Amino acid sequence: MNTQLLDKISNQKLTTITTKQLDEASQILFDSMNEIDALPSEEEKLNHLKLRFGFLQNSLLHLAAKFANVDLAEKILKIVGRDFKIINARNDELFTPLHLAARVGDPIITNLLLEFGAETGPQASNENRRWAPIHYAAKFGHTSVIETLISYGADKETKTGFGLTPLIIGAEFGQNEVVSLMLELGADKNAKTIEENYNMNALHYAAIGGFCDLAELLLNYGINPNQETSLGLSALDLAIKSHHSEMVDLLLFWGVGDLDKAFFIATESKNSDSLKKIKTYLNARKKFFDSKWLRNCESELIMELEKCSEENLGSNNISPLAEAPLNIYGILALKHRIGFFLKSDETFVGFCFRKEVKDVANKIHEIEGMFPKI
Repeated sequence: MNTQLLDKISNQKLTTITTKQLDEASQILFDSMNEIDALPSEEEKLNHLKLRFGFLQNSLLHLAAKFANVDLAEKILKIVGRDFKIINARNDELFTPLHLAARVGDPIITNLLLEFGAETGPQASNENRRWAPIHYAAKFGHTSVIETLISYGADKETKTGFGLTPLIIGAEFGQNEVVSLMLELGADKNAKTIEENYNMNALHYAAIGGFCDLAELLLNYGINPNQETSLGLSALDLAIKSHHSEMVDLLLFWGVGDLDKAFFIATESKNSDSLKKIKTYLNARKKFFDSKWLRNCESELIMELEKCSEENLGSNNISPLAEAPLNIYGILALKHRIGFFLKSDETFVGFCFRKEVKDVANKIHEIEGMFPKI
């Protein structure tokens, strides 16, 4: 075998490789396998398959997975059978062939490796944050690989060294289909990272990335909208600090976060656009807790509440104030401080009962019965 050429392709980064280089790599691997096939004994063949190449010390099975070469993978596995030392071999970054198959998103090689007994959840080196194959599949949006891994017993809640689950990774990298799949499979929507990584959940990452569709998906599935990081920041706070205007609009619509704190953060972040929006919502909150205004708007509010259905709970705007739209969750999140020392919070529903605007409160309670049991 031409070990120099194998060293070369082992060291190549797939993110920068050209089509021509990819074709060359396929030919090198094809020629190498032909040489191995021509060896007289099974022992010699196995010994060649144990050889390592490049500074990462990849085996031929690693390279078959890296370059998504199904024919090569099949030939190697036919020779090695259940030799788990080769199937689960680790390179210098502690990647197994399954890591590389999941990273490139090849469902056939992934399935082949698992059929031959590959470990479902091996973790990479500390330098690579102890990621398992399912984490790479989540990062790059390979849903079919995720499904295959889970069907063979991979844990859908597997955490990286910093505590990221596949769901959280999908949210971090804006992979809507991954997040949707993980939620459908019953993944813990409120999972959070370790304290060293600020106890962040999927909604926090979606807010930082400005992934509005993804955030809305998480909210519709019932993620805790007000969970804070270890730094005391909500998803709304993070969206403001990241200057994602559309995300701020979405989270305000859902009643996410503390408006008073968000006002402070927008001021501190010099985010004039968000500051203007939050001022609007603060003024709207005053009106919602003004009994005279509420009675004047009672019939209009009830009319909007009656439009709510199980299909539109997250999308239906209930607010009579055009400048401050709110869905039912946003309405329920409304609260203000009461008492002589302003030490207690009163919800909007509680305020309605106290001020004898009971039809609104009763209608809201009726709608709460429609909330999905997720």
